Amino acid sequence: MLNQWPAYPLPPLPTIHQMSVESLLNMSPVGLSTLISGTLNLTNRAQFSPFRLQAPITVKRLFCANGTAVNGNIDLGIYAYDGTRIISTGSTAQAGTSVVQSITIADTLIGPGDFWFAFVMDNATGTVVRLNMSSTPGAKRAGIMEKTSAFPLPATVTMAANTASLTALMGLRWGGTAI
Repeated sequence: MLNQWPAYPLPPLPTIHQMSVESLLNMSPVGLSTLISGTLNLTNRAQFSPFRLQAPITVKRLFCANGTAVNGNIDLGIYAYDGTRIISTGSTAQAGTSVVQSITIADTLIGPGDFWFAFVMDNATGTVVRLNMSSTPGAKRAGIMEKTSAFPLPATVTMAANTASLTALMGLRWGGTAI
């Protein structure tokens, strides 16, 4: 994986997401604009956002931030860097407007190493809080990848270059109280 992460032995905070220090997106000069509710227009197209763990953690919940309108189903997951699914929520109804939708999973030990957050939605009308990057090349520099026809999230995936300048805000919770 890209060697742009700092090499220090800090333990991760209980919540990790794309703007955490563990995420390449956090350290990429992609020109992030404000977070905003909107559609991704990516029916059944999974998006993958890289992150790195310096120490093992036990993941307890996966989450995304819903926007002002919800519809259909989502699937959230974590993949090993080689494209093997480690855990996913399975098809889950998108629920709650303008809130973080946190989904309990079986306690799952991961790390240390390089991983992918995964997000897919089965429609183009439900909204999420989006990270708007300045350009599609900016999203590529941040390491965002995608896979078409990936709902629900497959057991293994061969990712392709990202074709959008948007990604859903997603992450994991591994310690403390539920979000």
